Amino acid sequence: MKTTTTLFVLLSFLLIQTGRCNATSNVKLLKLDSIVVSDFTKYEYSYNQQGQLISEKFFVVRDTTHMIYALMSLVEHHYENGRIVSSVTFYGIGGDLTINDRIVYEYDEEKISTKRREYYFNGQWSPGRKSSYSYGEDGLLSGIEYSVFTNNNFLLTEQAVYHYDEQSKELLSIVNQILVSENQWSNKTKTEFDYEAGNLILQTEYCWNDTINEWKATIKKEFIYDGSNNNEVIYRESSYSGAAFIVTLEKEIMLDSACPAENLILPYNNNLPYKVNNEHIAQTQKSSNYFYSLFTLSGIDLLDSPVAISVYPNPVKDVLNVLSDQQIDVVEVFDVAGRLSATYNGSTDKVNVSGLAQGVYYLKINSAGRYTTLKFIKR
Repeated sequence: MKTTTTLFVLLSFLLIQTGRCNATSNVKLLKLDSIVVSDFTKYEYSYNQQGQLISEKFFVVRDTTHMIYALMSLVEHHYENGRIVSSVTFYGIGGDLTINDRIVYEYDEEKISTKRREYYFNGQWSPGRKSSYSYGEDGLLSGIEYSVFTNNNFLLTEQAVYHYDEQSKELLSIVNQILVSENQWSNKTKTEFDYEAGNLILQTEYCWNDTINEWKATIKKEFIYDGSNNNEVIYRESSYSGAAFIVTLEKEIMLDSACPAENLILPYNNNLPYKVNNEHIAQTQKSSNYFYSLFTLSGIDLLDSPVAISVYPNPVKDVLNVLSDQQIDVVEVFDVAGRLSATYNGSTDKVNVSGLAQGVYYLKINSAGRYTTLKFIKR
């Protein structure tokens, strides 16, 4: 997949509102606005000017004749200084929504350190569960500790340990453990990830068997690519029956290979290399259609440049790898308004962006006085 290299100019411009994406021209960002599932349920998403998700709505059709939808749930995301600080969930029927719970985010410098889930009852927020995050020297998430609120205190009950490939920094596995006694952990579940050409192709879930002291596979999730057709991928989910894996779900996903994933603003982490147009499940005849529109930028313009520099993975969660045939002197990160978010001096091929808030950013690279700018999306 060819990466468009650009020259950075701090100007204002406006993109015409269409739903098309062209990877060979100046970069145009598409935002996912809604997903309609077999005309019976619908998901709607909205974003702020930084490309950060601010609301998620879930609808169920109330009148099939006139296709009138009823709002069933709403999640509102709130930001301060570019960082998410809370997510509030509402539930209801027919548009009459009531507050149910919220997640409150706390930070250690620029990284999320704690997520607290609280429940709304009788006009007050009550603590329920806490997730505490830890990071390695490379800035990657290394573990999460889960605690539940009981007897006016948070009690540690579980933890998740993250393992990465040393070279590519791709996530290889997540091991979940339960606390059985003080400082003694017992394995519970494990998820392993396999990749091909940077794309996730297999996710296998395991449960720990205390009787035989080993992991037993339970669920397998596959992304099957057709080498001759970049516009189609098969998602297959299988469960282990005791003797073999039995397919329980198979979904055909139609892609638009003219629109790579780095040109998309999505409300969720994406494992696919291109824009999704629709999905179809043959067993249930259920179809999902995806609807997009152009995301309007301000403060940045993009022009083509011949300098051979590329970045991956994109979208990125923690570490952005920079590939260049020349020495890199300075790397600067800008948000979509043209504001400087971070600066890295000296030769580097890895940029730690784990501390950035989710959204769209631009990487301005100075190599021997020649400037190159590449867009990336922080998940």
